[in-house]
Amino acid sequence: MAGVVSAVQDLSPGDTVGAGQVVAVITPGGAGSNGSGPARERDRDDTWAPVLDEVKALQDLAAARLAPGSDEPGVVRQRNRGKLNCR
Repeated sequence: MAGVVSAVQDLSPGDTVGAGQVVAVITPGGAGSNGSGPARERDRDDTWAPVLDEVKALQDLAAARLAPGSDEPGVVRQRNRGKLNCR
């Protein structure tokens, strides 16, 4: 989500900020704020989302391979030997 800083409280070093005091106002808008287009894709690439998507895909693959009734050769061999498969 994009936004633009529209106001900033004038503070100096050593000033105290109280609870609930507004020090900056951010209004929605700016480049890519419509939720689509190249700016939105660039925003996604700047987050952990692609990595988390890959982790989820690998977890799903592992779950499918290690599921009961799996026909993966390594899993079948370990189970036939009475061993636990890698977790």
